[in-house]
Amino acid sequence: MSLKFDNMISILNMLDRGKKISRESIADVLGVTTKSVERYIKTLRVAGFSISYDRTKKSYVFEEGFGLRKPDYTTEELLAFGIARNMLKSFGPGMDKTLSMIEKKAAFGKQPLPAHIVVSGVKQSEKVERRFGFLSRAIMEHQRVELEYSTAYKKDEKSCRTVDPCYLYLWDNLWYLRAFCHTRKMPLSFALDKIQSLTVTNEYFIPDPAVDPEKELQDGFGAVLDGPETEVVVRIDPRHQPYVRRISWHRSQTETMLPDGRLEMRFKVRGTDAIKLWLYRGLPHIEVIEPKELREEMRKELEAAAGKFAATYV
Repeated sequence: MSLKFDNMISILNMLDRGKKISRESIADVLGVTTKSVERYIKTLRVAGFSISYDRTKKSYVFEEGFGLRKPDYTTEELLAFGIARNMLKSFGPGMDKTLSMIEKKAAFGKQPLPAHIVVSGVKQSEKVERRFGFLSRAIMEHQRVELEYSTAYKKDEKSCRTVDPCYLYLWDNLWYLRAFCHTRKMPLSFALDKIQSLTVTNEYFIPDPAVDPEKELQDGFGAVLDGPETEVVVRIDPRHQPYVRRISWHRSQTETMLPDGRLEMRFKVRGTDAIKLWLYRGLPHIEVIEPKELREEMRKELEAAAGKFAATYV
């Protein structure tokens, strides 16, 4: 190896040990000029080593989080990565390749999930994986996107939309794009698997600073984030109460135990489409009290369903 290479290795080792080193001290240790030290530092930075000069310490240092030594990962940290890897591997080969690169850089090797932990998930299609990559880049670059979209319930009905993409979110094993739709002049959610085609345009937009993804997701119920704020009041029979009380379903949720043994739950949600699906899970042990429109809508749907079950098949 050349003397220059050996000298740069020496500098890296001094930095990794946290020694206080300046141009003068390095030059003294290596027996070179300070100009040579400056060239060594520049070469190391170009090579990807995160080196900066700390004026307070009067020393060159590795930037926070950077080091040469193998990190001392705990069992819990390795387990967390193993679980995350198994949850994300169903996303597609691209995500699996990226995780493998992270493992290689982190130098802890591939983390197999212990046999006593089982993580399952719906495998995402290659189409969804590609859409995710394109949209993620468009969001970071603030680029407008043109979509050809089909709705969840009308497969053959397609529409073309121009949108300003805001963020991506996962719900019930499905990925959604939250974006401002220029056709409807309002924020909407688009399921990635229902996007038939997309084009990232050369048009740019200024993101709305008022958009708070965390708050929007908390205000919605499930994947649906649209609709007017609505108070939903339901009453639940004792048999179904152990299920609904296992977790908190919404941040606005309140509970009151009634004298007849039923549990009254109240929610303030955006629209009723998503919570209606949740309510159907609890039938026949759940009753909608408010709003009256939702109660009537579900009554008609249940009557129609009962008519189907009343039919005789041979």
